[in-house]
Amino acid sequence: MLKMVNKVPKAKLPNVVFAFGTEYHLTTDEIMVYTHIQFAKSVGMMNTEITRTTVDMLIDDLGWWTTKESRDRSKMIKILEALEKKGYIKIETTNKKLAKGILTITIISEMRGVKAESSVSWKERSFEFFGYTEIYGDDYNLAEKNGQKLMVIAYVLWRSGLKGYKIANKEWELVLAVTDKTARRIVENTAVEKVSLNK
Repeated sequence: MLKMVNKVPKAKLPNVVFAFGTEYHLTTDEIMVYTHIQFAKSVGMMNTEITRTTVDMLIDDLGWWTTKESRDRSKMIKILEALEKKGYIKIETTNKKLAKGILTITIISEMRGVKAESSVSWKERSFEFFGYTEIYGDDYNLAEKNGQKLMVIAYVLWRSGLKGYKIANKEWELVLAVTDKTARRIVENTAVEKVSLNK
């Protein structure tokens, strides 16, 4: 008998990606690339944690090209290297220079079991980050290939499942790694009301 496979596209984000002040915290560009890699999984690959791509394809897919192509490639390589250093992915390449090779990127699923804590002066208890959040295609598309918006959407999806769900402006500053004013603008410009909270 054939086993049915769930074909609804989704990505799994370890909640430590939000753990500000720790080695696991991702920048908004890093979370965008990390999530995109999961949505770009290669058709027909037996291991669903593997994506085959190139630096140029990633930049192209995300619409991140500017008039400075070499700088765009350098930026993407730094993001990929940071994701690997933080333990989220493993990269194999057909060329020593990442920009010229075909990349085989493996998502490190063990990161979904990592726990982290972040302390702040204005809160008695530490923030605890553990488990993972599933991002479905509809919510991913709401981000419009913008890492700041994706960070907001993903954080809302995670926090909405916790008791006493409320996110303070100070918290947004830390998660997004921006000033209070910028954090407010990013949150206001993200279509949070359209996020599918009940999957």
